[in-house]
Amino acid sequence: MGQVVFALAFLILFFFYPKKIFWQGVILGFLFASKFWSVSLLYVAFLVFYRFLFLKERESIKSLPIVLLVAFLTFTSFYFKSFVSGMGFFDFLLLQARTLKFMLIHNSANTFGNLFLLFASGHYFSWWEDGTWVRAQYWSPLWPVSFLASVFLAFKFSRDKKVWFVFIFPIFYFLVNLANTAFTRYILFVIPFLYLSVSHGINLLINSKLKNQNSKVQVKS
Repeated sequence: MGQVVFALAFLILFFFYPKKIFWQGVILGFLFASKFWSVSLLYVAFLVFYRFLFLKERESIKSLPIVLLVAFLTFTSFYFKSFVSGMGFFDFLLLQARTLKFMLIHNSANTFGNLFLLFASGHYFSWWEDGTWVRAQYWSPLWPVSFLASVFLAFKFSRDKKVWFVFIFPIFYFLVNLANTAFTRYILFVIPFLYLSVSHGINLLINSKLKNQNSKVQVKS
């Protein structure tokens, strides 16, 4: 949950408060420290690419090295006790490398697209026994419904690039995780984006219905 909160906070600061460089770095550091940083790094890379390519804010990207420096210092501050206990900087880097290696080795799925299958149906093929069809402990039909809403709104609001990111990020997330292991907790990262999409879709439907009712009242009067 902490990772999700900091991911959304960084999104808001990065898109709407580009001059808050220090706070962007602090929140980014907390994001990297809230859970292992591999997913967060992909998220930030996609944000930077998106902002550079679609928002055309290339000047503001120049502050990125400062943001990353502040983020790195914030991230390393969580290892303060380890540094005091005698862990050197090389040991710190080696720990991150070994953890990344472990993640890459143990997160390869035996079924391509297994994570999205879990997300869409609540079932997946077990990674510990080939061919076994397993039902997830936690699943909601709102997940695939919200994904469809996200895809629909991505087409509808393709011109509003800042809003568009919310709709297309879940698509990007599942594409880069097609070869990942199926765990329900991996879906948590995109749930806020999906729920923002479906709530925005519901809001559009309500406003459209109210607009039609007002039009009918005006015609009768």
